[in-house]
Amino acid sequence: MAKAAQNKTRTVFVQLSGSGAADVSAQATEAGSSSSVARGKAKARRVEVRGTAKAVTAQARKSDAKATELFATTNSVPGLGLRATNAALDQIAKRPDVVSITTIVPRTISNASSGDLVKALATWQQTGNTGKGVRVGIIDTGIDYTHADFGGEGTTAAYEDAHATADSGDPWTPTAKVVGGWDFVGDDYDADPSSASYQPVPNPDPNPLDCNGHGTHVAGTTAGYGVNADGSTYTSSYSALTSS
Repeated sequence: MAKAAQNKTRTVFVQLSGSGAADVSAQATEAGSSSSVARGKAKARRVEVRGTAKAVTAQARKSDAKATELFATTNSVPGLGLRATNAALDQIAKRPDVVSITTIVPRTISNASSGDLVKALATWQQTGNTGKGVRVGIIDTGIDYTHADFGGEGTTAAYEDAHATADSGDPWTPTAKVVGGWDFVGDDYDADPSSASYQPVPNPDPNPLDCNGHGTHVAGTTAGYGVNADGSTYTSSYSALTSS
């Protein structure tokens, strides 16, 4: 491979050998182990995978001093996200504990209306089912829990106050609609290498406040109260709604 190509940096997922912690736990349970023993084996496997991930990164840095571990996965497929040169990747590919190296392709998000396809209005009218009592988890860009769609104030000031709390690291207060959340990457995360604000290393924090809007859109579609024309939270009957 030409030197220029060898020096090219890529973002990849490195799959490690062995099972993930979830499979280790399941296998222990199937073998008759107690739940505490199964949890212990899963915990030990997570520690082992993280240790291997660090060893892989350390070896990559022998060829590329700037090689960066972006994340490690331990529960499902054991592996790590790594940004390094092709030369460094060629070296770690020789390790017996590396199963495969796959380029991570950047993806973009967009919002679109799907009301006509979902037919939520018809469902409410015909069955009266609104999802009351159901809990859902959403993995996305976060959630603006100050939005009126979730019973919040729905003001710019409320959002800015929440954002200041997120920046300070102070705990946020869950609401009746948004009962919990976590930011797995941090507010400065940007995985687009073509962006001026490119910053692919996750810096998690405990505040799930949305900095993009897509997660709020998805959460609103999934479980929002709805918003009136004046921006206030909708509190009336869903089955009484009409398309007009």
